[in-house]
Amino acid sequence: MEAFDPKNKEHVIWLKNTYVAIDHFMDPNTEKDTKKLFKMINDNTFGYRLSQSNFRDWWFEHSIMGNKYAKSVLHTEDAFVPPRDASP
Repeated sequence: MEAFDPKNKEHVIWLKNTYVAIDHFMDPNTEKDTKKLFKMINDNTFGYRLSQSNFRDWWFEHSIMGNKYAKSVLHTEDAFVPPRDASP
């Protein structure tokens, strides 16, 4: 995911929110709303688009973005780090 920029506040908040959405989606005690999940994932400023045809790729691509962010925070310190209570 070359377009994801760990220094960009909007990109990082979006990434953070995807982790919250995935946790909710994976919780066996919550109702699953795939349309809502797709909308949330597609609501980004760097052009990533999730569709039914690439849904399986999402998990891999999401882990790449998370790894890119972690590497930026841990090794270069060149990343936006949101406050713990940041929300969209």
